[in-house]
Amino acid sequence: MRDAQETRRRLLVVTAEAIAAAGSQGVRVDQIAAQAQINKRMIYHYFGDKDGLCAAVLDRQLYWLAGSLSDAHLVRLRKLLEPLLPRRGAQTDADPIGHMAPEALAEPRTHSIRQAASIVVRSLLDLQGQGQVRESFDWNLLKLLCQIAFNARNTADAAPAIESSSPSKVRISLSPVVSLLAAET
Repeated sequence: MRDAQETRRRLLVVTAEAIAAAGSQGVRVDQIAAQAQINKRMIYHYFGDKDGLCAAVLDRQLYWLAGSLSDAHLVRLRKLLEPLLPRRGAQTDADPIGHMAPEALAEPRTHSIRQAASIVVRSLLDLQGQGQVRESFDWNLLKLLCQIAFNARNTADAAPAIESSSPSKVRISLSPVVSLLAAET
């Protein structure tokens, strides 16, 4: 007998790790299904499509960041990320008030505030690169998110360093940041 809540949770965790590593454009449904050890059809059943799954992950990351950001910053982020977030009423279980019990959202070993901030920064830069950010960019908010993502010493983030079962290199492309800066000057 399968556990629908556990399947959704695994899909969200595996997809978050994939987005953190390669961005939403690097997410492949086949890879997510294989890593989560589920049938690919379950992704479509629970989230509609890859975009629905990525939207649910992004929505969940904003939930994780809620304790590290002010309400004003969260409102601003939701407005900026609106094209990527699930439409209210759409089929998604990322909303912790929805179908998933709070204990299903708690992942002390696999999730960190740093990962959430990294996914949100990556999503913002993706939107900027696609020309979908129509408003002036809040540089202080981006700086704060980068401080959280990179666990800078002058932030209040007490999240542990990202844990990994094996040491690996983390590759970060600065080209989206450079283009964003060039566009603003």
